[in-house]
Amino acid sequence: MQPSILQCVPSHLGLPVVVTCYWLIHSEPRATVQHLDAILVGFLYGDLHQHTFESEPAADADVMKLYNELVNIKNKKQQNKQLDLGLAHIFCQWQCCLQMGFYLNQLLWTPLPEPDLTRIYSGPLIHNVYQKLKSSSFLQDLLSTTPKVEMLFQNMRTAVISALPADFFSKHKTRSRKHKREQHKPTVTGATSKLETYLDCDVSNRFTGLQVDDQT
Repeated sequence: MQPSILQCVPSHLGLPVVVTCYWLIHSEPRATVQHLDAILVGFLYGDLHQHTFESEPAADADVMKLYNELVNIKNKKQQNKQLDLGLAHIFCQWQCCLQMGFYLNQLLWTPLPEPDLTRIYSGPLIHNVYQKLKSSSFLQDLLSTTPKVEMLFQNMRTAVISALPADFFSKHKTRSRKHKREQHKPTVTGATSKLETYLDCDVSNRFTGLQVDDQT
């Protein structure tokens, strides 16, 4: 990953953007562009919170309106819907990557500014945004009235995508179909210790251990 891709990204968001690139490449199951967009909207939310309540002069009316809309999305409860465990798992992987990236950045004497971790990720917001991204016009409708915020989003998105292979997200579609076919294959169950399960984990997947079920 070339440092130059962060030129258009605010310095305090550089580390989360780099972490997001790593997460996309190594997550299993593979994250999609909708997962990416949900994460980036989470970055915007934290940034808008700072500009709304801590900046001088005060944020303009359009920014305030966008911030309040994100607050409403965050606080909206999905009626008669259980937590999507697969979605939670993918976003949990991102949080693990951020934690390790934060530690590595400190170990290297902070080449990238440390972000305010309390404002980088909001689980309820990101889960609800992901559901809304099923509508193709959601992002445009959300950001069109605030050009500066829309530009920030596009700059972060461009930075991430430029670090990925050109066919990264198109490959995901083929891989997803293969994964669904494998899910329908018959499995042999038996008494296996948790230690044996961990030893059988695919070491090429840094997150396989998170999927180990409690068999006791």
